[in-house]
Amino acid sequence: MHHAARDRYLSTEVATMSPAQTIVALYRRIATLGNQALVAFERGDVAYRTDRLDRAQQVLWALTEMLDAEQGGEIAANLDALYAFCRAELLAAQVRREPQRIRTVLATLAPLAEAWEQVAQPAVAVSAA
Repeated sequence: MHHAARDRYLSTEVATMSPAQTIVALYRRIATLGNQALVAFERGDVAYRTDRLDRAQQVLWALTEMLDAEQGGEIAANLDALYAFCRAELLAAQVRREPQRIRTVLATLAPLAEAWEQVAQPAVAVSAA
């Protein structure tokens, strides 16, 4: 029952987010999952590491699906390529057992996450008013 209530809450929360807030939440989720995978690497927990990396790749797919090639043009194409690179790095981290690749993905996405947080700030201020 607890999971059903949590899922309803999260669905409502996501439904009320602006597109920028949704993107920020997705970037934050990748960071959380990536850091959890790094801890799993340290502990030798292959199952948890695999789960975290799989979920991070799913979030990257969600970001990819949000791209609008028609409106975004070259920027959307560049983000598409960047997300593909990040997915490939996460897969390689798992297959080759190279946690540094996760750190590379997190470092690559961090500036984008910060930029989107700046974009989302006015939306947060307006929705809080």
